[in-house]
Amino acid sequence: MTDKVTGSAYLQGLSLQCNEQYITVGFRFGKNTGVPSAPIDVTVRVDSNEAFVVSTKNFSNSHNSSFMLHDDEQTELIGQLKKGDKLIFKGMNKRTGSPSELHSAGLKGFTKAYTKLAIHCGLNN
Repeated sequence: MTDKVTGSAYLQGLSLQCNEQYITVGFRFGKNTGVPSAPIDVTVRVDSNEAFVVSTKNFSNSHNSSFMLHDDEQTELIGQLKKGDKLIFKGMNKRTGSPSELHSAGLKGFTKAYTKLAIHCGLNN
């Protein structure tokens, strides 16, 4: 039996974590987005690509950090992140009840961080 290697990388509002067989993308918001463990739909756009909605869920101990729930959305986003220069993600502002920008991030170094994490964790990227 072999131990599973885990690891993480952080890049301007994004977190990457590997656990067992996959890498999970997480978002760190600059604003309170709700209660811990709450589901949050986040609109993401990389560069001038069409924006799309991803389903996330706040970590159990956090009001402003969440992880993606669906593999197909994550695969699409990772593909765009590897090619992109800038990510913007938006969600519902808890105070106003209207969509607002939660964070934007430059993507310089994303592919390198993702590849290193995948190698460290023994995953195909």
